[in-house]
Amino acid sequence: MAAQVKAKNIDLRGNKAGELFARLRREILSGTRKPGSALPTAEELSLQHRMAMTTASTALTRLMHEGLISRVRGRGSFVAQRLPNQPKGTRMIDFVRVRHASHQGDRASDLTLVEELSRLSHNYGWTARWHHLLPEEATDVEGLADLLSESRGVIVLKRVPTDLVRLLHHRGVPAVAVNPVSGERLLNPGPFPAVVFDRVESARRAVEHLASCGHRTIGFIGTAGTPFTGLRMIGFCRAIQDHGLSLTPEWIREWSGQPLDASRQALRQVLTASNRPSAWCCGVESLAMTVEMLALEAGLRVPQDVAVVACDTVDPVLAVREAPVPITAVGPSIEEMCQRALEIIEQTEPGFDPKDNAMIPPVIVPVHLIVRQSCGAKKESDRTFHANPEHPKGGDDAAGE
Repeated sequence: MAAQVKAKNIDLRGNKAGELFARLRREILSGTRKPGSALPTAEELSLQHRMAMTTASTALTRLMHEGLISRVRGRGSFVAQRLPNQPKGTRMIDFVRVRHASHQGDRASDLTLVEELSRLSHNYGWTARWHHLLPEEATDVEGLADLLSESRGVIVLKRVPTDLVRLLHHRGVPAVAVNPVSGERLLNPGPFPAVVFDRVESARRAVEHLASCGHRTIGFIGTAGTPFTGLRMIGFCRAIQDHGLSLTPEWIREWSGQPLDASRQALRQVLTASNRPSAWCCGVESLAMTVEMLALEAGLRVPQDVAVVACDTVDPVLAVREAPVPITAVGPSIEEMCQRALEIIEQTEPGFDPKDNAMIPPVIVPVHLIVRQSCGAKKESDRTFHANPEHPKGGDDAAGE
């Protein structure tokens, strides 16, 4: 008990002793410094980090009070053989995700994602620790960074603000953004590691597949006001031109869903018009499912009267189990994206020194075409396409999710 009181009296916030303590603590808890291994002396640490020897000694004292090291007179400091509250051999990796604001709980696809990524982490020798945030909780970037500052590795999924990854990376915490909703990290180098896919290529492949199925009139629908619709529209328009098809402005639509009844009625009119396209390229599976439902309500058949393809596999459970007709989709494997993120973290030492203003190229994973019944193809398949380096790198004008 006395040791705990003494530890509280050592103020390490905002000074060099605190920074050294945090770095050594991360290295010990992550396993970089093995149990029983010797630590540098206070004198050696003061020379390495250009600080007073008393400052280094203060950091070592705090580590001792927390039970992370033992100090032996005449021999030095050693990592504790048994760390407090941490089973031997445990390597924790933190996943951060934001729940859907429109759902009371997690959807089936969200639970599947958690299960799959936890299994994948286990295969890599990690124990996954999940942080499921409400949208308003995700805005407290400083608080989240403080919570995760001792983590061996952090994987931040899609809707979490990329400022969290930027801040963790600046603090020397291995962190990777997977499929970030941020125009700055589409295919561009940036100030933190990211794993992404090419949405221009994804939309282009969706149109290419529909054209290969014989469709000559193809429409596009994307989500209004989200970061990726603009890129998908570029891929759509390029593919339409490449195949010599007609680019009809009335067949390019944005779905806002607000108000819902008016949005549904406007889309229903396009679907049932006499000059309607025979196929639709939709931004995500939820839009594709909306198109299917409205078409079926209007007495049309999917895919005989209208074919549907999604150019992002955001929600594979929705595409297969909940859609009226299983949806053909193009997109990345979230498991593959997280596998690449785990590899980045494996190769990054905790407490690394981030280079000021260094721009890190993202890891770009290939997209896959998964053929199901909604497109009218006779045979289901899984084809892989790699990013085209000639496609635009995105930027401030990118829109759509």
